Parts: sequence; C-alpha cells; structure tokens
Amino acid sequence: MPEFTVTRLLQNPLGHTAPEGARGDIVKVSNGWATIYLDPADYDRSSEGELLRKLAELDPRPHSVIGTDTPAGGQAMTIHRASRELRPTP
Repeated sequence: MPEFTVTRLLQNPLGHTAPEGARGDIVKVSNGWATIYLDPADYDRSSEGELLRKLAELDPRPHSVIGTDTPAGGQAMTIHRASRELRPTP
C-alpha cells in the first residue's frame, strides 16, 4: 500500500476533483505532510519510490521525526542530516 494519496484534478474549473476514471489535468500527490503537483504524464512515468523521494524532500518535519518507528531510526536520520550539513572550511 502506498504511503501517499493521489488525487486527479481539473484545470477548469480550477482545482476541482476530476470525475471517477478521468485522467485529469493535474495530479496531486500527498503524504499528509508534503504535497507535489505533477502533469499526468509525469505521474505515469514516476515510480512509487520516486514519488516518495520527492515528498520526503519537501517534508517540513525534522529528519529525526521521520522514520522513528524504532529509536535507532530517528537517531540514524539525525546523524545523516548532520553529516550533510557539515561544510569544509576553505
């Protein structure tokens, strides 16, 4: 089961949900914390993993909160985030 919801939207009237079975003009993908909007063709070409990665990049929660099903999960994300933020001094 995907960890996100997909809603197909119309451009006219703007933002209305497309009828059942319709392709729609815009695809809204949300995980409850972050939302991305894609062209239907881009959505069709994207894998579930790519969509999850795009949502994770926009997720406003601290990395230490994501994946805290286990204590080590949160700690590992915090360490990973800290290592990305280190910059060498010139």
